[in-house]
Amino acid sequence: MAAVAVTLAAAALGWSAIGHTPHPSTLRVQALGMVGFAALGLAGLAVDPDLGLYLVATGWLLHGVWDFVHLKLDRVVPRSYAEWCGVLDVLTAGQLLLLAW
Repeated sequence: MAAVAVTLAAAALGWSAIGHTPHPSTLRVQALGMVGFAALGLAGLAVDPDLGLYLVATGWLLHGVWDFVHLKLDRVVPRSYAEWCGVLDVLTAGQLLLLAW
């Protein structure tokens, strides 16, 4: 399942690069973000489930911060998407941390 998610993320990044021809530095930042979030998710699968829960929650929280940065900069995605996704990501991280508590 993780391989499918990483493949879909890579495909979306590639499609965006072809369809929108973003600035190379923007594409590089997005690619690094994708690699970092995928690494956190895959690490969460590879370690003890208790630690994995914290790693995945950290990934969700950091992705929420990522979305709010995009909202502030008004770049890459529509503002409404960054707002919605950022709130959803932070709430999901909070829910995961409540499960660990």
